[in-house]
Amino acid sequence: MRAALPCVLAVALTSPAGAATITVHEPDAQGRIFVDLVGKIEKGDAETFQSKTGKILPTSVGRPRIIVTLVSAGGDTGAAMQIAALIRRHVMSTFVPGDRACTSACALIWLAGLPRTVGDAPQIGFHATYDTKTKNVSGVGNALVGAYLRDLGMSYKAISFMTIKGPSDVNWLTPDVAKDLGINWTTVHPPRTINILQQVKVRAPPPSQIAADWAKSTRSAARSSAPQQLPRVAERVVLYEEDPIDPAGKRLVGPATWRTDAVSPGAGQAPELAVRCDVEIPQRRLAVTMSIRRNRDQALPASHTVEIMFNLAPDFPFGDINNLLGLLTKQVEMARGKPLSGVPFKLTSGSFLVGLSATEKQRNLELLREGAWIDIAIVYGDGRRAIIAVEKGTAGARALNEAFTAWGRDAGVSGDLR
Repeated sequence: MRAALPCVLAVALTSPAGAATITVHEPDAQGRIFVDLVGKIEKGDAETFQSKTGKILPTSVGRPRIIVTLVSAGGDTGAAMQIAALIRRHVMSTFVPGDRACTSACALIWLAGLPRTVGDAPQIGFHATYDTKTKNVSGVGNALVGAYLRDLGMSYKAISFMTIKGPSDVNWLTPDVAKDLGINWTTVHPPRTINILQQVKVRAPPPSQIAADWAKSTRSAARSSAPQQLPRVAERVVLYEEDPIDPAGKRLVGPATWRTDAVSPGAGQAPELAVRCDVEIPQRRLAVTMSIRRNRDQALPASHTVEIMFNLAPDFPFGDINNLLGLLTKQVEMARGKPLSGVPFKLTSGSFLVGLSATEKQRNLELLREGAWIDIAIVYGDGRRAIIAVEKGTAGARALNEAFTAWGRDAGVSGDLR
């Protein structure tokens, strides 16, 4: 890998010279926009990537459908991490096609995808950064890569795997290794039909067994929706913050992933479905988990409860989350929300519970059914207000429909949210 750092870093696995070829395709039949990054990653590629993708971002208002296809043996680490930041900020997916290589700096970009996707036999490999002048591993470069990987939520074990090999060697990712390191991935469905440029050359291609392992796992992933797989489409979350300098405030974007979980409502009670949504604002290093459950506590005058837990970085700039003002739903991102009837209260630092009013049950359920977004209104520790707007999308609607149907069936009534 190479980066614009105190020393010059380079990848040992690349062969062609010159900047990467970045191509934006027309939307396919599913409305997905594929952006291809092929070839050696050089300084200036991040600016080219930003310029080209910036022209299509306004077409992705509903939810992210941009899939960045990666075929590269690596290159400039700084440019790669800048491209990765753009992918993360705009909730793009990354994709390494089958029988194509994405190594070194390219693999760092793949990790930023929301979600990360692969073809039937991808070649994804990692190694350390090094100084092109001395040919020695760069401690400074690896430290910066390690910080980047920690920001992505990678474990120390994963970081070691990705940086331990020397510049002339490579650690190849396999499905089993990905599972052990906590690296989630899924397949592109339906498969891409647009032609992809020719494979790049690598000095040390992976053993044939690695391709066989990937082929077996990707075939299985395409047939099932295993819990360890990320949803095929990540919905969007938008954080709006008051800013004393800018009257328009700040707007930051991240991914929202919805699913259902089986949880126990209490000791001795059978598990039942709950809806869970995990959201992330990478630029704030802020993660939020929202859980919607049917209330089984007769002492609490609520039909359902919504538990919201905040996970803040140690250096979160606004102190903490001082208060949760309430929940609202709306049809479009910029609309004013309609409040759900309920009472929020603080459980612990960073944890809140909203009891949805039992007397307003039908109204609340109708708002949840009709709303395309759920707003979480909060107050930071320094007093400024913010709204976390979570897109429900297809995945959220499916999860809510599944849970409400199950709860209605248990109660002997229809709970379908379709």
